[in-house]
Amino acid sequence: MIAFIFISVTLLGAAIYFVSLLLSVFFLVGQFGYIIILASLLLISLGFLITLSLSHFFNNFCLRIAYCFFSLAIGLLFYLTCFAIVCQIIKLFFPNISLIILAGISLFLAVSFFSIGLVETFISKIKNISVKMVNLPDNWQGKRIVQISDVHLGDIYGASF
Repeated sequence: MIAFIFISVTLLGAAIYFVSLLLSVFFLVGQFGYIIILASLLLISLGFLITLSLSHFFNNFCLRIAYCFFSLAIGLLFYLTCFAIVCQIIKLFFPNISLIILAGISLFLAVSFFSIGLVETFISKIKNISVKMVNLPDNWQGKRIVQISDVHLGDIYGASF
């Protein structure tokens, strides 16, 4: 358990570091602006962990709104992290490339992927797939298997969904 927490905090710290670099380059902020961005990302991460924890014990409208906000922010942080790391890798191989342009492209792609993902979460998809299997035992003939995934049930989607 301690190893899991250590790894999670380390990965979150790395994500916050890379995203802070990306945002500070794009918005051309100085040292103080970088600290503000870093503190904001830390507060968002902490807010997500707190609202996630509280949602297991309490169920009220304000907490659900806060949890939704912080969940969306963490989702955006995920995409920003991915593109910030790609940005750093590209910069290693192409040191003469403009960091501002690279950061802008990364920011645009991260927001685009996040927006597409956000829209996709509200669209339920049902796929019926027939699979032909050879040597299937007689007691399994005519059976159906149901697989459900990625439905985001909980504080965002309630039981009615």
